[in-house]
Amino acid sequence: MTSLTVPLDSQAPGTGRVVISFVPTFGQTGQLKGNVYGVNAADVKLFLFLFIPDLGWYSASSCNSVAIQGTGDFSVDLSSSIMNGYATRFSAYLVPNALPVPCVQSGETIPFLVERNAVGRASIPRLPQYKTISFSGLDWYVKSAPLKVYPGPQFFVEDNASVDSLGRLHLKVSRCLDSWCAAEIFTKDRVGYGTYTFKIESQLNNLDPNITLGLFTWDELAAEKFHREWDIEFARWGNPNASFSAQYVVQPYTGPNNMYRFLMSPSASST
Repeated sequence: MTSLTVPLDSQAPGTGRVVISFVPTFGQTGQLKGNVYGVNAADVKLFLFLFIPDLGWYSASSCNSVAIQGTGDFSVDLSSSIMNGYATRFSAYLVPNALPVPCVQSGETIPFLVERNAVGRASIPRLPQYKTISFSGLDWYVKSAPLKVYPGPQFFVEDNASVDSLGRLHLKVSRCLDSWCAAEIFTKDRVGYGTYTFKIESQLNNLDPNITLGLFTWDELAAEKFHREWDIEFARWGNPNASFSAQYVVQPYTGPNNMYRFLMSPSASST
């Protein structure tokens, strides 16, 4: 278990203060605990939201407000879903009692109505405890998911990503029970602006039509929608007769001129 305390930066004199004092270790559920100060509990409601990578923001406590005890203490049972154990951020908001707060399920952001009207707030990250590997001068997390998550949705297992003695990264899809398990790695550190080059030694024009290789930037903590994502993807999206086998995308892909599709060459090495 991990004990964490985050003081609230109050936005105005006389507003409330929220502290998230305890969260379960990544991969675990159980009780999240905290305290509320400086407000009359009868005048406000407390809502907790959690962020699950690839899935988005979710309302905790079955979309209901969280009970505040007379002492100001509060707790939230996260054991209602196994996926709550994989949340990487928790955000608590104090809002006026009369404010109608929408239920959030796989949301891109926390509702603006909540952000705008909060009289107190606290937000705390929870670092993933994923296995790490070293590749191309960086440390990378290896994704693991016991339930289907995005991209896909798909199962992910650690054993499908490895680095050989020559320092080459190998990603594979494997059979697991009655389904398939994929591979994904992502950098442990934020890499910032720059030019990023991917060198691939496998032939990419003949991938199975149900397989996608995605090389992309993605910022799970970005305040902007669509996570500052752009993609290089090799796929036919299930259609073996598709007129393309690769695409460049700036998210959202539905935007004008945000997608360029083409046929990948048969070259075994590409950059």
